[in-house]
Amino acid sequence: THTWGYHPAHAEKLLGRPVETDADLLQYKSLLKLPIGLRVSRTSPFGVGTALASDGTEHYMPNVLAIGVSLKPYLDESDFGEFVTQTRQVVNFSHQANLAAEGRVTSCIHALSTALGLEGLAIAAYEHGEWLEEAMELVEHRNRRAISAMIEAKVDIVLFDGDCAYKNGLMLSPEMMRRFWFGRTRQTVKLLHDANVWAYYHTDGKVDEVLPMLIELGFAAFHGCEKAANDLAQLKRNFGAKITLIGNADNAELTLFSPERIIAETEQMMRIGAAGGRFIADVNTSVPAEAALENYEAFVQAVRSFSR
Repeated sequence: THTWGYHPAHAEKLLGRPVETDADLLQYKSLLKLPIGLRVSRTSPFGVGTALASDGTEHYMPNVLAIGVSLKPYLDESDFGEFVTQTRQVVNFSHQANLAAEGRVTSCIHALSTALGLEGLAIAAYEHGEWLEEAMELVEHRNRRAISAMIEAKVDIVLFDGDCAYKNGLMLSPEMMRRFWFGRTRQTVKLLHDANVWAYYHTDGKVDEVLPMLIELGFAAFHGCEKAANDLAQLKRNFGAKITLIGNADNAELTLFSPERIIAETEQMMRIGAAGGRFIADVNTSVPAEAALENYEAFVQAVRSFSR
């Protein structure tokens, strides 16, 4: 979770007990001076399949959705009233703790890439374009309805969970992204612009081709800047004046490196990111629970020391 998320052992050390309730989590985030309290998510109507690889890591499993199937079963939003109630609670609890409340939606590109897999997404784009457009519009219609409820409940910022890139580039060409994703996303983001609510976007992977589109769409910030796929200095030079960049600390490094090296790497990230402003320190995905406590503390210490 962003920004920075929480490390279970670190939270237990600060609180003197494990995090078991929303109140515990809010207290921990307040002590750590993190900006975002609780979040509420409206996820993909298609669901997400996962599978364990041979190394024990979890990965998306494609073919949860078959190309060309009827989309009518996925129109059901009978749980929407429950979502509205949860949204109001998240906002109330977060604001009572003087923290921001975050909404989260699954961008249509991410919903379809995880449901179909990369090969399925490519086949759908090139051979079943009308069906893919219908599927993506279904997702964004659901997102717009959710965002309207978030705005009414006074959510402070909304994250578009939109994985659309691998380490060597976009999953679809920029031209295909504009055909299927861009216009629909613009309609969704417009709801937030009209309500003066910030929107930010997340994707892993190499992002130099998607960032110009995110800037054109008016996203306030971008989360990811995955270290293994991007040169942070280059992202800052090319895009840093037009969009706030968030991330670039490698979650694998938090697990594998020594505390001393984590401090050095974090300070280097901060030096590059801080130039000209519009940078927020964060990991590029979630804080790994398996990272040693001393490693997470080294990251926090480095960010705080540099900020001072």
